[in-house]
Amino acid sequence: MPGFLKRAVLSIIPRPVRLKFQRKTSPTESSCLSPVASVLPRPRPILNMERVNVRCVEEQDEAMSIAFVYEDMNLCLQRDKNEQLERSLNRIRSSILKKSKIIGKRSNKKLKQDKTQSGENHKDLLLVSLCNSFGKEVDLSSTNSEAWQFGSVLNVGSFKYSVHRNSPTVRNLSLPRCAVISCPVFPRVSFEFAEDAEYVWYRGCPADPSTIVKSTEEVEDDSQVLKKKRREDTSENSTNANEPSVSHWEKVSTEKVYVPSKMDDGFLLKLDCTPKSSSDIGVTAKCFLKNPVRSASTFPFEKRHSFTAKVTQPNSLRVVSYNILADLYADSDFARDVLFSYCPPDILHIDYREQLLLKEITGYNADLICLQETGKRLFENSLVPTLKSQGLEGLICYKHLQPEGEAIFYRTSKLRFIESHDIVLSEAFQADGQYDYLRKAVSNNEGMLKRITSRSSVVQVAVFEEIANPSRKICVANTHLYFHPRAGHVRLIQTAVITHHLERLKKIYKEQNGCDNLAVIFCCDLNSTPGAGAFELVSTGSVAKYAADWYSRGKEEFCGGLAISHSLKLNRCYSSTKYTNYVSGFQGVLDYIFYDHQYLDVEQEVPLPEHADVIQHTALPSQVFPSDHLALVSDLKWKEQ
Repeated sequence: MPGFLKRAVLSIIPRPVRLKFQRKTSPTESSCLSPVASVLPRPRPILNMERVNVRCVEEQDEAMSIAFVYEDMNLCLQRDKNEQLERSLNRIRSSILKKSKIIGKRSNKKLKQDKTQSGENHKDLLLVSLCNSFGKEVDLSSTNSEAWQFGSVLNVGSFKYSVHRNSPTVRNLSLPRCAVISCPVFPRVSFEFAEDAEYVWYRGCPADPSTIVKSTEEVEDDSQVLKKKRREDTSENSTNANEPSVSHWEKVSTEKVYVPSKMDDGFLLKLDCTPKSSSDIGVTAKCFLKNPVRSASTFPFEKRHSFTAKVTQPNSLRVVSYNILADLYADSDFARDVLFSYCPPDILHIDYREQLLLKEITGYNADLICLQETGKRLFENSLVPTLKSQGLEGLICYKHLQPEGEAIFYRTSKLRFIESHDIVLSEAFQADGQYDYLRKAVSNNEGMLKRITSRSSVVQVAVFEEIANPSRKICVANTHLYFHPRAGHVRLIQTAVITHHLERLKKIYKEQNGCDNLAVIFCCDLNSTPGAGAFELVSTGSVAKYAADWYSRGKEEFCGGLAISHSLKLNRCYSSTKYTNYVSGFQGVLDYIFYDHQYLDVEQEVPLPEHADVIQHTALPSQVFPSDHLALVSDLKWKEQ
């Protein structure tokens, strides 16, 4: 065969792929790329070939990214979509050559190999081209958007890469700083263009025994050391982190959530996460728990779980109200050094408290869960997926301009969500006509008016109907009022706004929907003890014009007093408890479950923890209590109508 003809034939036949080594997962592929679906058909990726990940989203940025690994060099190039392919390929070539000089001999090994094979200088040899799925080179004058859309193989020297455009990708993956035996460990993960994911957990014994963290009983003695550690960078568990020194990783689970057992005590954990779509499998991302799993004593809330081991009967509802202490308020020097100085910093950290919260809350098997001080990240990354696996869906209402708020979870097999009626209390106070009489009174004092209108408090309101009996409808309200100890007057106004809002909803449902039995359940942290104005207004239906709370700020914010009333018929669960909040400077009842006694009655109140357990580690929170508040758990039963 003539030489020119032989070369022509060989030019259209793809050369065999040379597999020198098993490619490791690239941190660049996990962090730089975030692909989404392409609007055009994608070529089928070539099997057993290393990959180049291309992110090109038509509706978004003008730039696209090209990422791959060449001789252990992570390359991630940002190129303009409208740039000609020739310039991008030249840039890939120059980037490899430049990086190989920086890295030195290790990176030049492959270039020398190419040079030996051809007898030419590697600068002339390192050819970079893009071929379509038929092996034909793509026109160099094409734009990147056009070229990489239809390209299927990237040739770099003698090595080939299968082009994966907008492949399913793990954008972020991390584990908590610590794990505790019997508490669920939930990965914080986000995807782009992934429909599903595969999870594989491993455990391994650390090669250096000195890395083993003490059990929770011993941590308190080293609080100063741990406080310093707490201020260090918390990104150690990211996918870019180096793999810890472990002699052998043992596969232990393929579930998304892992619950460490006693066999994991002192071991490290590793998680592999592989994103998937209907047409592609993405690059596996890895993350590690760098602090070994720690043991812990029995948690007092586990005793309470014996009362909630089973879900309720069809005629009952189990309700939980719980202020879970937002990370926003626990993660500060003031909280660590003053508010909760008795609590070791690593115990106060959300990574530890989160695991206890998930274990405690799921153990109540509740039908309705009302949480206050729910952080955005905790809600989205942990609470929603964990409780969804337990059969509950979640709703969130953030405080005005705050990354925390109130959350309601409901059991979907028992309740059907109808609609929300959330309001920002300060906004409703200023704009809603039904509060004209409140505004008129408060306007007598500019200081009081300013304080009320600058508050971020909200009331989350959701209406449900029972699936088994749709005639039974429930209006669930959830709030957390202003905290200042000398702000009883503000809480009175906030409570008036809430009760009037609920009254109006009952009226609307009666007039528009013919529903005259809308039962109210009001879960709240009123920041008010029994006897305070806000509590009296909710529980008795009225507050006097000269109630003491109107004078809580003295003359500087006194509006002259105002009589307030409402028509709701609410009784209180846990009427004899001594405290729901226990910190070093305060112990008292702030949290409540109120229920509409026209339609509901108390079937069970789950006993609160014993006082000896509460003070075991001085106060709340502690090694065995994840919040400075206690959860209220009550079973309510429908009355016969």
